Amino acid sequence: MKNVLIILACFFALGSMTSCKKDWTCECSTATGTDSVAFTLKALRTNDAKVKCRDYGDFIGQCAIK
Repeated sequence: MKNVLIILACFFALGSMTSCKKDWTCECSTATGTDSVAFTLKALRTNDAKVKCRDYGDFIGQCAIK
């Protein structure tokens, strides 16, 4: 039983050290919906990509991660 706990702890430690960074697409459109633009956000985690996309929304309009 002790060995199983040690093995599980090792897998948990390895899993928490790896980052799930990937490329994201941030699509933005103006408030009227007439113009739209997409940005590629490279090598970011999910929450970091959402924050950066939301920051673009402050200047452009409505933005969302796709």
